Amino acid sequence: MVNESSEIEKLFTEIVEMTEKTKEENGLSIIENLSLTLEQLYRHQLERLKSIDLSTKRKAFQFAYLKLIKDEQIQANHQLTPDSIGLIMGYLIEQLMKNQSLKLLELGSGTGHLTATIEQQLTATNTEVAYQLVEVDPALSTLSVHLSNYLQVPFDVFMQDALEDLRIHTTPNAIISDMPIGYYPNDAVSDTYDLAFEEGMSYSHILFIEQAIRTVEDGGYLLFTLPSNLIVEQKPLLNYIHQFTYVQSILQLPKTWFKDDASRKSILILQKKSEHVKKPGEVLLGEVPDVNNPQQVQRFLNDINEWIKRHKNI
Repeated sequence: MVNESSEIEKLFTEIVEMTEKTKEENGLSIIENLSLTLEQLYRHQLERLKSIDLSTKRKAFQFAYLKLIKDEQIQANHQLTPDSIGLIMGYLIEQLMKNQSLKLLELGSGTGHLTATIEQQLTATNTEVAYQLVEVDPALSTLSVHLSNYLQVPFDVFMQDALEDLRIHTTPNAIISDMPIGYYPNDAVSDTYDLAFEEGMSYSHILFIEQAIRTVEDGGYLLFTLPSNLIVEQKPLLNYIHQFTYVQSILQLPKTWFKDDASRKSILILQKKSEHVKKPGEVLLGEVPDVNNPQQVQRFLNDINEWIKRHKNI
């Protein structure tokens, strides 16, 4: 039996070397050449890829991506969402929506790695999922298409502005987003949103929340990573959230992941109101433990499980 770490290292090395070689030959960006590498792998080594498990392929891609962009000047939205966030989101989705067929949409999906990490979590539970990804950046949306083929996980990828009218095929019952933080430059689009600022450019991450709430099915779930202080500071956002959803949980991410408290983020979980959805008896508040402490992680998961049991019995 092939050792997983050696298989990861072998595939990682192959991806890096192929990408660097083609970059020398064509002068395209690292991300564009990484797309070409993944395309070559699934076109010419498909049977081999089918024999490698999802976790190994995903980790090899992740490590290769991080190495390849290390010395590149890249935009913030080109960074990968940490594994821990994807695995926690996947666990929460699986627990909250157990025995349901999932129709999951990721807004601002970047490379598609967050969705891939969630798929790894859900695969272990044999959960049936249909994925749709929306990403405006051409290089990233192309990479996510090739990542889908390389991983043998079907993503429907839509290259478009996530704040314009969505061209997705299916109304999702769960939406995730590692929120892109910043200002949104298209006033013509932002003016169609209730949460747009009256003057000046609006925050894209606030508009993303409104778009997600508008889009998800009644009773569907929304999971976002966003600045921890956002809801407290933005009263119109808080009012909008309470008008259309029930806050299910706010989980602060570990301090050690951020340079200071001002940049700290949380996972926000909402459920869109419907006639069949009741307000939770309690909001799950907590702090995600350091993943290097297995005992704290297990206690954290136990707390989630106990809350979900009470939540489902409301």
